[in-house]
Amino acid sequence: MIGACVRGGRSGDALALFRRMQERGVRPDDVAVISVLSACSDLGALELARWLRRYVERSRIPKSPALCNALIDALAKCGDAGAARAVFDEMPRRTVVSYTAVIDGLAMQGRGREAVGVFEGMVRAGVAPDDVAFIGVLTACSHSGLVEEGLRWFGVMRERFGMEPRMEHYGCVVDMLGRAGQVERAERFARAMPVEANAVVWRSLAAACRVHGRPDVGERISRRLIAEEPARDSHYVMLSNVYAATRRWEEKGRVRRLMGRRGVRKEPGCSAVEIDGEVFEFAAGGGGRDRRRRCGALRWHSEKIAVAFALLRSPRGAALRVAKNLRVCADCHLAIKLVAKAYAREIVLRDRSRFHCFKDGLCSCGDFW
Repeated sequence: MIGACVRGGRSGDALALFRRMQERGVRPDDVAVISVLSACSDLGALELARWLRRYVERSRIPKSPALCNALIDALAKCGDAGAARAVFDEMPRRTVVSYTAVIDGLAMQGRGREAVGVFEGMVRAGVAPDDVAFIGVLTACSHSGLVEEGLRWFGVMRERFGMEPRMEHYGCVVDMLGRAGQVERAERFARAMPVEANAVVWRSLAAACRVHGRPDVGERISRRLIAEEPARDSHYVMLSNVYAATRRWEEKGRVRRLMGRRGVRKEPGCSAVEIDGEVFEFAAGGGGRDRRRRCGALRWHSEKIAVAFALLRSPRGAALRVAKNLRVCADCHLAIKLVAKAYAREIVLRDRSRFHCFKDGLCSCGDFW
């Protein structure tokens, strides 16, 4: 049942079942632990992931590759790359999945040099990287501005390992160039791809245009995507973000109204925060007056509610950890920077693409994510 809840996207229910299991004195085996670790990964439940690691040690559960990989993945995705690396280092036999889990965790934290080092260690150890491992190292290079390093590994895929890059790999390169501010080079690369670039590739380029002062290109790309896929909410959101970045509020409002007329609904934002071992989940628009009037209001974004709740429920000075299912918006990103400074707190937010560590009014992402 726990596994079914996780697969069905109901990780909160999975943890509730696990607590009931504990209350009834049923000891989890390795299969149950792996399922609960997946729920921890989804919700950012770091303390529970750490507890499960200790439980495995105390109970002397055999550390199969699958269990160790699940521990690495959960600890890394919950923000404890050090513990994930410790589990990895203790493994007698490491698979490509083990290496990839560590690389992905480091990539999400913007620790690209370390991720590349792990990738190089995998190659030296004679473990052949697969296409997923290459996505991990390219993502790490993208999030850390290692453009030439990333391009080198992209070339190595075919030249040394005989692997044909997939759409995801090409997308990583476009994202990497765009994040580095090389917008024109990224667009040329996307147009020269041997396969037609998909919407994900173009959206990453549009995001780069918004950040690096090329709203004209971002608007052109977003409008074309809307024309091609008028039912996809993310295209409208991207265009709306481009307008917001240039303070074109009327155009932003028109995009939202267009979504309403076409019946396009934005994927709801959900955030989770763990306090004293218990996970609390929040949805955008929670609390207050008429939901139809609240929906989409910046003040009701789920990460803001989660941070406010955590400030009220946690000890003074304690670090806060929040996990969100979507990319954090610019307004919430700025708000959390200010909250971290005003309350002298470290606030760690994991969104869809990476970790943001807010401290003293700054963010580890350097305001580009």
